[in-house]
Amino acid sequence: MSPSNPISKWLRSPFKERPLFWQDPNEYTRHLDERIDQLQTLIDNLPGMVYRCENNAKYEAVYASSACLGLLGIDASKITPETPLYLGDWIHPEDVARVNEIVQRQTERNEPYTMEYRIIDQKGDVKDVWEKGRLVHRKQKAYLEGFIMDISERKALERLHLEVAEKELTLQKAHKTESLERMAAAVAHQCNNKLQAVLGLLELAEEDVRAILKDAQEPVAIKQAIQVTHEAAQIGRNMLSYLGITMTKTQTLELTTFLENGLPELTRTLPAGVRVETCLPNTPLWVRANEDDLRDILGHLLVNAAEACPDQPIRVILNKHQDATPLETNSPCACLLIHDEGPGIPEAHREDLFDPFFSTKFTGRGLGLSVARGLLHRHDGELDFHCEPNQGTDFRVWLPLTEGPEGR
Repeated sequence: MSPSNPISKWLRSPFKERPLFWQDPNEYTRHLDERIDQLQTLIDNLPGMVYRCENNAKYEAVYASSACLGLLGIDASKITPETPLYLGDWIHPEDVARVNEIVQRQTERNEPYTMEYRIIDQKGDVKDVWEKGRLVHRKQKAYLEGFIMDISERKALERLHLEVAEKELTLQKAHKTESLERMAAAVAHQCNNKLQAVLGLLELAEEDVRAILKDAQEPVAIKQAIQVTHEAAQIGRNMLSYLGITMTKTQTLELTTFLENGLPELTRTLPAGVRVETCLPNTPLWVRANEDDLRDILGHLLVNAAEACPDQPIRVILNKHQDATPLETNSPCACLLIHDEGPGIPEAHREDLFDPFFSTKFTGRGLGLSVARGLLHRHDGELDFHCEPNQGTDFRVWLPLTEGPEGR
């Protein structure tokens, strides 16, 4: 301490030359009480709670300022040895381990600790708090002294800003997706128009070759070119179906009859040895749909199931559901379930399963499921799935039921 410092001069001067409150014990006590009151006023006006506590697992408080009432709902004046305040009991259970780790690490380093965590007050409300403190030694005993401030409003504002940012990002992605869909639709239309022209020219060429050869031999190459062109055109139609752009006429169909008539033909398109087992209801289930679209949907799902597990039978089950359906309707729905005994769908692939051209096989595959879902959306239906590891996969086709012809 510098000798020029006034306090240093008072301490070095004879007692009689010191200020009055250093000479008169009563005056000294009055002055000290005044300073304590000033300090207490300052503490009470802080935007948070000042504390001193034991450095143990429960952090038993030996002092807490009046802000304890607003922070925890506890009156600090009622804290006594018989009714102690354990600050550790108010920490959110999910944050206790982290708070303890930070406090002990910093005190071992003899450094202050600063952290944010959650507490649960006396009413059961969760609050976000900011705390700063450090280990101190008072009367040869170590305590934790610090300051805790409620930052719930700030954290709520941060979360709101984050939600707004996420929504803006989602909106940007939606706009980008819309632009890509418009571009894909335009490309699909243009490709279809060109391919139809190619098909027409190939068919004319086939007729000319037949006339020249006079049926001496089949124009195999031209037939193959026509087949490949049809397949290429189907890709464009599938893309338009996924985007929901093409329009088709619907009619009232009975699903059990549709499956009984259509499954044998679709089964023949699957790899040799693949079996399809059915479980169909006795009561009719009527829907409004396009028969060709339903056939395409079922075909895509059967191919997917056959590829997942070609050695085990595919089960096709049709049921009626009233509750717990993914459709935005309270009306009964038909659920067509296609089950395979494959290994299931890895968790990492599930979010991308219905994205166009997503596939774990090779580039260019993976349009079938997205097309099936796009077709179902045009029928106010839905396609979802359920799977457990090594227990196979259920793909479920949901369609709203309607009245049959006799109900009109």
